[in-house]
Amino acid sequence: MAQKASNISNPLGTCFVIMPFSRTTDDHDSRYWTTFFKNFLVPTLNELGYECVRSDAGPNNIVKKIVHNLFVSDVVLAILTDFNPNVMYELGVRQSIGFGTIMAIEKGKRVPFDIAPFGVIYYDRNNRKAFREQMAFFLDIIRKRDRLDSPVAEYFTESQVRLIRAAGSVADTPLSNEKMLAYARESLFIIGQNLYSLAKDEVTRDRILEALKSRPELRVRLMIVDPQEHQLVQAISQVVDESMGPDLTEALKHFLLWQTAWLASKPMDTSRFEVRLSRRIGNVSFTFADAETTSGLALVRPILYHTRPAERPSFLLPRQYARDAFDGYYRVFSQEWTHARKLE
Repeated sequence: MAQKASNISNPLGTCFVIMPFSRTTDDHDSRYWTTFFKNFLVPTLNELGYECVRSDAGPNNIVKKIVHNLFVSDVVLAILTDFNPNVMYELGVRQSIGFGTIMAIEKGKRVPFDIAPFGVIYYDRNNRKAFREQMAFFLDIIRKRDRLDSPVAEYFTESQVRLIRAAGSVADTPLSNEKMLAYARESLFIIGQNLYSLAKDEVTRDRILEALKSRPELRVRLMIVDPQEHQLVQAISQVVDESMGPDLTEALKHFLLWQTAWLASKPMDTSRFEVRLSRRIGNVSFTFADAETTSGLALVRPILYHTRPAERPSFLLPRQYARDAFDGYYRVFSQEWTHARKLE
């Protein structure tokens, strides 16, 4: 069953709302969420021409009905406030099977890394007019299909699946520690929370610094998690690697030695070798070689929790064959680079 609330006779479509039913915080109990749905979401969607629907919280095969609504609805609105686990699960299902998803979260909340690039409405519970304007904007995008609206849609569209090459280990790719410099002619951009393993590799350090000295066109950028984000580092350490916290501190010492060695070389250019500390902490690591050129290559490595590093797959995206996926990844993380702080 689904709760329908509509004052329109010929709706443009159905908007299925995935949101909490029961208490999520002291201020957000079941009555709050019901009132929010009926008095905030329903009138807004009705005014925009959409029938507004949410599932009943009944016991009878609720998951099957939810999946059905996620599959058939024209639009799905996910309320991320308080990060209800059921909502996050249903959002993942929707993004993997359909187009037309809008995400909304209460102002002051921080959106998870993985979905932040795909457009989120930050709403004020007391300003329905502003919410309506933002909903109208996203609904127009959906009707025109102006852009993809999920990580799954962007990175695994039908044309790209055939072009992505997978390897069982980074060591088997052109962008392994041993091979990446041989491939990278102009730029090497490495991002991810597992860079601490690279920091201790003195052979790679020497090879990178020597390449910088002998190849004036080369630029190397490394972006690592900022240890000042203590809560984030601690959280990811608990699910990925308990040693990450201490290792991250040690890695920064090593990267600082890399910088010192580069600054001591002559001639040197500080813009050609940089290490920055980012607030972003996600579940994917990246290496981009020659990202600004047509022949660029990206190594995308999901950090699958509770798996050993050697068991984590690596996806290779040649820019000339998978341009949308390649450029999508690079755009997001190059923007993050501009906001990251330099390692001092």
